[in-house]
Amino acid sequence: MGNAWKETLDGGEVLLIDGGMGTELQRRGVPMNLEAWSGTAARWHADTVQKVHEAYIRAGAQVIITNTFGTNRLMLEAAGLGEEVVQINQQAIQSALRARERSGEESITVAGSISPSPPRFDWTAYPAKNVELDAYRELAGLLYEGGVDLIVLETMMDDEHSPLAMEAALETGLPVWLGVSCSEHPESGDVVSFSRQEINFAVLINVNYISRCMLTHVRMLPKRICRHRG
Repeated sequence: MGNAWKETLDGGEVLLIDGGMGTELQRRGVPMNLEAWSGTAARWHADTVQKVHEAYIRAGAQVIITNTFGTNRLMLEAAGLGEEVVQINQQAIQSALRARERSGEESITVAGSISPSPPRFDWTAYPAKNVELDAYRELAGLLYEGGVDLIVLETMMDDEHSPLAMEAALETGLPVWLGVSCSEHPESGDVVSFSRQEINFAVLINVNYISRCMLTHVRMLPKRICRHRG
């Protein structure tokens, strides 16, 4: 179940991934959390999260991504929900799995999202590296145990924290997709990190990882968006 994505890509066909979860939840009236963005939605709005997944499937998405972009321990602790990390992630995973079940489309792939975004989106708030890595490992383990088909790394934008998320994802043994957020440097025209223009795109897809990951949605702002962000 959920491995049709590989056959589609191996056959040279286009694979349609879902769109933005946070923006769609906002459109449906779900408030975003300043510390964890859409991560807290599974706590109070699980039904709406599931409905968003179902809507994307009806729209033709072949891959749906769990609402776990903002649910690592670092972000949920900043939101005051550190005691509910396991429950929130389990609920987020179940929302995606139930959406697939209700659709009757067993070929739908459920991808588990991991992002290296910092607590409160404050880039100075990262803890010690071992603590940060443990948080990603915990989330990756919950995604694996919850039954996702693969892991997708979202918004990789740096060469310091992103590799830690990559390491945690690869340790699960699941297929891993690498999603990079980048932009065009205003002076050189080079493709660089979206948030840190001094980091070249080639660094973001370090060869130590690209040989074991599948490069997926590359987000170029403002000129190009390869994964629809609703």
